[in-house]
Amino acid sequence: MRLNTKLSILGLAALFAGSAFAAPFTPGNIVVSRIGDGSAALTSAATAVFLDEFTPAGVLVQTIALPTALNGNNRIVTNSGSATSEGYIQRSTDKKFLVAVGYDAAVGTASVVGTASNVVNRVVARIAADGTIDSTTAFDAYNQNNIRSAATVDGSKFWTAGTGTPGTTAGTRFVPFGVGQTSTLVSDAPTNVRVVKVFNNQLYVSSMSGAFRGVNQVGTGLPEVPGSLTTLLPGFDPNTASPQNTYDFAFVGTDTLYVSSEASTSNPGVQKWVFDGTNWVLTYTLSTGIPGATPGVRGLVVEPQSNGQHIIWATSLETSGNSLVRTVDDGPLAAFSIVATAAANTRFRGVEFSPEGATGPEEIFPTSFNRLRGRTDAGDVTSLRGNDATPLRICRFIVPN
Repeated sequence: MRLNTKLSILGLAALFAGSAFAAPFTPGNIVVSRIGDGSAALTSAATAVFLDEFTPAGVLVQTIALPTALNGNNRIVTNSGSATSEGYIQRSTDKKFLVAVGYDAAVGTASVVGTASNVVNRVVARIAADGTIDSTTAFDAYNQNNIRSAATVDGSKFWTAGTGTPGTTAGTRFVPFGVGQTSTLVSDAPTNVRVVKVFNNQLYVSSMSGAFRGVNQVGTGLPEVPGSLTTLLPGFDPNTASPQNTYDFAFVGTDTLYVSSEASTSNPGVQKWVFDGTNWVLTYTLSTGIPGATPGVRGLVVEPQSNGQHIIWATSLETSGNSLVRTVDDGPLAAFSIVATAAANTRFRGVEFSPEGATGPEEIFPTSFNRLRGRTDAGDVTSLRGNDATPLRICRFIVPN
C-alpha cells in the first residue's frame, strides 16, 4: 500500500465540527468585556457581548464573542446595552476560567432587563483558558431586573449577584455548574447587590442598598444554603448620604482593598482602603488621568507587586467609547494613562486578567486522534498565525491512498 502525505483543512473542520477553535488566552494579558459591535447606538435591548484580550501595552490580541444563538445545551449570553451595572467578569480562584453573566435572549430583545426570568433565563458563561465557552448554566432568578456578576473557585459552582422583583429572586445566590440547575438565595439582605467575589476562601459582595453601602462579607466561607448574614466591612459608611458609590473591588492581601467608585460628588475613581486592625480606612483616591466628565470607574482589577506599588486596571465611565486605563499605585499622586479605547457605539465594562493553563495550539490534536489514522506518534502539527493574529491550525497526517 502506497501512502501519501495529504494536507487537509476542510476534512479536519468536518471531523471536528462543533468544536471551538478560539485561540488560547495568553497568561499576563488583560481581558475586557465589551458591549456592542459598533453598528448601532447602545439601547436597553439585548446586545452582543465580546471579550477583548489585550497585551499590557494595549495591543488587541483577539476578540471572543459570547454566544448569540443556541447551540445544543449552550445558551445565549447577551447584556443590556445601556445597563451600566452589568457586564462584570471574574477569573476563577484557580485562574483557569473567566465567568460572565447575561440573558438567554436574542440580540435585539427589547428591554431585556425587564424580562421574566422564567421565560428569559439568566445565564452564567464559563470561558476556559483555551478560549472555549460553556453557557449551559441557566436558571430562573433576577426576575424583571439585572444579573450583574458571578464568581467561582474552580468552575464547578458559582455565586451570582444582581437584583430582582420580588426580592426573593434577587441578591447573592448560589448555583451549581451545568444543565438544569436552580439557584439558591444564600442571604436575604440586601437583595440588590452588584459585584460578587471570592477572596481567601471567603465570599464578598458590593452593594449600595440600604445599610450595605460598600464592600460586604457574606456569611462565613463560601455559603451554598440560605441563612447567611451579609455584613458591611467595618469602616465603610452605611449612611445613605455618604459619597461612596461602590462597584468593583479587589483585595491585595488581608490589609489592602481597592474599590471602584463612580461617585459624582466626591472620591470618584479608584479608592485605596487599608485595614488598621479594627476598621477599613480610606487613605486616598486615584483619579488623575481618568477621562470623562466624572473621573470615576466601574470595572477594576489589581496586579499585586512585591514592592507595594500595585498595578491597577479599570474601565472609565463615558457613555460610549469609554477607556481601559492603567496606573501604578506609588502614592496618592499616581496618574492613569489610557491603554485602549472602545469604538463608538460600544462600551468596555468588566476587566480581568486572562485565564491560565491552556493547552497550546501545537497540542490540539492528541495522540489518540493520530491513532485513528494508523499512527502511534503525535504526528506533525503546525500552528500558523495570520495577519489578524488568529491561529490557524493545520495537521498533516498519513492516510492510505
